[in-house]
Amino acid sequence: MNTKIIMTASALLLATIGLLFTFLPAEILQYFNAAASKPFVLLIQISGALYFSFAMLNWMTRS
Repeated sequence: MNTKIIMTASALLLATIGLLFTFLPAEILQYFNAAASKPFVLLIQISGALYFSFAMLNWMTRS
């Protein structure tokens, strides 16, 4: 099985989610009908950075 395709797809998906969570946390919370208080916004941004870092790891180790 060729894992390069899986790692590339995973990296692209995680990077997209990570960038959305990092730069649009209030809109994401509003979409899920959650209160957009500062702690929740910060938590979403931190998780976005985590997703983006996992995307970078997948991208670098795909070969």
